[in-house]
Amino acid sequence: MLLAGCASSSGPATGPSPTATIELTVRGNILAAVGQLVATPVDVEAGTTLALTVRDIRVVDTCPGRGQPVQSPTLGQFVVIDVAAELVAEGGEDPAQVPSYAGLGAERFGIVDPDGVAQEVSVTDASWACFEDEEILAAFVEAGQGVSGLVALDSRTDHGTILFIPGEGIGWEWDF
Repeated sequence: MLLAGCASSSGPATGPSPTATIELTVRGNILAAVGQLVATPVDVEAGTTLALTVRDIRVVDTCPGRGQPVQSPTLGQFVVIDVAAELVAEGGEDPAQVPSYAGLGAERFGIVDPDGVAQEVSVTDASWACFEDEEILAAFVEAGQGVSGLVALDSRTDHGTILFIPGEGIGWEWDF
């Protein structure tokens, strides 16, 4: 079972208390605000929690490309997400001794249009070609580590909802 919680950006995120009520979106996810720290257990046995903040979302017509000066979208525009994430080892565990990681790759993100229709494909060759390697969000974060970077999605819409599904169960959504 995957638990999810959210907290303000002023403190660490924790899971919900047994009496907490979490309102879910129609897709069964938690709606978060840009800048809000959200968290979910990744490996209960290892005691790791993924803490993630979407720091910014912007819609652009082009992006700096790898191997060429400018990359153009296939579907209409790029949605660029600036993300910071950390995999926290709970209970004072030595992160080096906790064999745990969380996936953060672009395939974990998705787009829903304003009518509530999920876009089937949001990661295209064009979106993969955006930005230099050092600017892109790492595909994984290991226990005790933090990462940050950009995710580019190819979008048919210039506003809607970004989805992040950390694995099975509840994920998060941000409106853009």
